[in-house]
Amino acid sequence: MAARDEWSSSLECPKCGKTGEVTFSEDDHPWMKGDTWRIESISPGFEVRTYGRTASETQFECVDCKELARK
Repeated sequence: MAARDEWSSSLECPKCGKTGEVTFSEDDHPWMKGDTWRIESISPGFEVRTYGRTASETQFECVDCKELARK
């Protein structure tokens, strides 16, 4: 089984000010093909709006305001 690198990104709703965090992981071998990243956890109150090809392209929104969260 391949090792995975893990990192987190802060989330903030620009409308209500709610804050949270999303944690991603990615295969640490650059030669591996296919979707090598995934969301490991996301704070309550946020959800995925759109999945991107990469973690940085993925968008999140506040579940209460439906506003796009800042990363």
